Amino acid sequence: MLLALLCTAAAQAPKTVTYKILGISVDGISPKSGTDPNAIINNAGLKIGEEITMPGDQVRQAILRLWALHIFSDVQILIDHKIENGVYLVIHVTEYPRLDKVEIVGADDISKDDILKKVSIVSGQVLTPDFIESSVEKIKALYSDEGHLLAKITTSTPATTDSTKSNKVSFVINIDEGPKVQIDRIIFNGNIAFEQGDLRGAMDDNKEKPWWGIFSHPRFDKHKLQSDEKKIVKFYRNRGYLDAEVTSDSTWYSADKKMISILINVHEGPQYFIRSVTWDGSTVYKNEELSRILVFKAG
Repeated sequence: MLLALLCTAAAQAPKTVTYKILGISVDGISPKSGTDPNAIINNAGLKIGEEITMPGDQVRQAILRLWALHIFSDVQILIDHKIENGVYLVIHVTEYPRLDKVEIVGADDISKDDILKKVSIVSGQVLTPDFIESSVEKIKALYSDEGHLLAKITTSTPATTDSTKSNKVSFVINIDEGPKVQIDRIIFNGNIAFEQGDLRGAMDDNKEKPWWGIFSHPRFDKHKLQSDEKKIVKFYRNRGYLDAEVTSDSTWYSADKKMISILINVHEGPQYFIRSVTWDGSTVYKNEELSRILVFKAG
């Protein structure tokens, strides 16, 4: 059975043939895109007069080099036609669209200029899927920093209606800002040695709205929550709880999605005290002098 499978696989393997390259052309380039066919051929690394094995690694490497330019959504290298002593190759490419203009719809709390600065987009640039995805994530982060944690960003790339601008598209950014989310409560679980208010006071960036704060609108900053949690651990350790740690956290929204609550689970561990302080290796100063400078004492 194994011998039969090997024979079948060998029979189905594509036959490789070595040709001499007699000519190379490029297909699929829009005449108004500004892309130079000769630059594509040079980047592919294939040269007239050289031998090429098809299928083979030379073709694969040439395609990978063209993919690395990040301006094509499809690349194929095919035999256009053969003659007795060689082949003429055609590099068929499909270009990503290029930007004509940007349209931002739905932006209210953040200016369009600030959004454009965030995505760093210029007319004529190639609109790749990676760039579009990256732009959406940057805009979401911008809105999150302003308290719009539930902002939704969608995009579209309709072709321009100007017939003189081949392969040009508009980049339409649709924004649903959603409500500006404020912190409702910060709750701690696992704390015994210190009150909830003591631990909230150790946090710098995420704060509860005080009962007297009519004009206070504390925003939740998920990027700085980890920093606040480190400050909570520092608060504990400065008071002798050397094993203290934040074990987990979670958040949930109010029914109207305008408020968010934070739960922080802590492990306090035991409180440590100094039993004694001893010195070793000091020849310049007396132990009593060092102990006086250190300030620490038993208990």
